[in-house]
Parts: sequence; C-alpha cells; structure tokens
Amino acid sequence: MVSSEPDPVQYISAGCNRTPHCMAWSPASGLVYYGSHHSVCVYSVARARVVNTLAGHTARVNCVRCVTTAPGVECVVAGSTDHSVSVWKGEGGNYSRIAKFKPHTGTVTNLDVVVVSGELLVVSTATDSTIKFSKVSLENKDSEVVSYFSIDLKTGLALDLHLAFLPGTPSPLLVVARDDCKLHLFEERGGGWERVGVLAGHEDWVVSLDSKVEGRGLVIVSGSQDSFVRMWRMEPVKLKEENGELSVREEVVI
Repeated sequence: MVSSEPDPVQYISAGCNRTPHCMAWSPASGLVYYGSHHSVCVYSVARARVVNTLAGHTARVNCVRCVTTAPGVECVVAGSTDHSVSVWKGEGGNYSRIAKFKPHTGTVTNLDVVVVSGELLVVSTATDSTIKFSKVSLENKDSEVVSYFSIDLKTGLALDLHLAFLPGTPSPLLVVARDDCKLHLFEERGGGWERVGVLAGHEDWVVSLDSKVEGRGLVIVSGSQDSFVRMWRMEPVKLKEENGELSVREEVVI
C-alpha cells in the first residue's frame, strides 16, 4: 500500500556564498546565519541542520550580521548584490522581514549593526565607494528606515566595518578598514560622523575586525593579509591641565 501523505523533510543543506563576511553566529541563540545564493539560511548547531530560510533578495547575499534586541529576540541584517539591505526579526523560531531598503547604487559588500536608543543602527558600504548610515525602527513589519548620513570615500573602498561601544559612551565607535591598509575611526558628533583617528601598522589590506570590552577600555583586533593580527587598546582618560586641575574633557588613548 502506497501512502498519499508527503514524506516529512529529513534534512536541508545549502552551501555558503564565497564572500568573506557572509556568516554570523549569535552567542545568544546559538544559531548561525549565512548567505546562500539569494537567501539567508538559519542553521542550528544543536540540531545540525538548516531550520529556516530567509528570502527576499534578488541577487547574491554578500554579508550577514545579527544582533540581539531583547531577550529571545534578534535581528538578522543582510546586504546583497541587488544594492539593497534587508532586516529580519526573529522570535521563537519565527522570522519576519521588517525592512528592505536601497541605500547604495552599487553592490553592498559589508555592513555592521548595533542597537542605539531602541533602534537599529545599520552602517553599510558598497562598490559605489560610500559608507551609509541608516536607522531602522524595531517594528514587526514595514519598519521606518531613515538614511541620515553618508561618507564619500572618493575612489577608495572600505574592506570591513565594525561598530563597538567604548565603556561609558552612549554612541558607538565606527572602525573602517580602508584599502590604504589603515584603520579609520569615526565618531558621531552633532548628527553626523567625523573621523577622529587613524591606526597605522599593517602592511597589507585589513580584512577582519572584532573587539572586546576589558575593564574601562576597548580592545580592537584587526586581521590583515600581511599575516599579522594586531590588538589596539583604547581607554577614556581625563587629562590634567597645566594648573594641575582635572579637565572634564575626555580623550581617547590608543
């Protein structure tokens, strides 16, 4: 006797796109998100299988990031060759796309995301030689997206982007790995973003960035094609004035 009921799905497998920033791991949920062709696959390490697929792009997904927005809730952000950025919100194993926008006129090659004042701050870069700053409200669907600032790199490119909070500061620090082998530091001031420093030391392109808070400081780790990994420590300190009094102005020491 042949059953008319469909066979249950036993296993789903999909390869990861061959781009360097196309996978993200969530330490909160233990899930791995990676770009596969035009979609983002949700992989459960515990179950050793793909448990969901996030569709929405019309070309290859090049970069994927995730961020926890509340207990049990996280957002997945992906950039694509179709010039767009998509944001999905996941809760209890269910995902819904809450935003899709096109901040660029070229292929989106990298991005990063953090939560600031209850909104997602998405910083993205593309082959159009720009860095775009967008704010996404955390609604269930059709969230409002505001692209409020842009950095023109002229003919240069940004190879990696990383957002990190220095302890005691309300706004994040943006670290940009440029094609000049240096790390450029940007800080939000007066509604815009200004370059506040440059870290030199690598002799080839920096292709990977990460950071970790240690005490009152922030350690930035950069990996380069020169075969070196460098660690940079940043701390907010108060400088002494010539009269011996402490100034309330805070500087960053590297």
